[in-house]
Amino acid sequence: MLRSSVQVADVLITNAAFNGLKMDYCTGNIESVVMEEINGNGIDILGGTIQINNTTLKGIQDKAITVGNQGKATINTTVIDDSNIGIASKDLSTITVKFVDLKNCQHGF
Repeated sequence: MLRSSVQVADVLITNAAFNGLKMDYCTGNIESVVMEEINGNGIDILGGTIQINNTTLKGIQDKAITVGNQGKATINTTVIDDSNIGIASKDLSTITVKFVDLKNCQHGF
């Protein structure tokens, strides 16, 4: 998705060859999404402002949630299990985390 207003809800994404969700300069919400066995990043946010609620990410090979290019993300009530990196922020991005359960990750933050 590119420069869009997004509402992603009640979605299951499994066995993705690359990223689960990639959002460049988008605004919106991700709600009640389950991702399993993703070979890249689970949720990749570049710029923009995204709120993530009630989401489960399991078996993510790279970063479960990554935010870059001055992006802003709020993560609420989320489970990250079996990921290389749980949550990553870069390039002057801001992430607010509330009620996140990190399990079996090589690196939490």
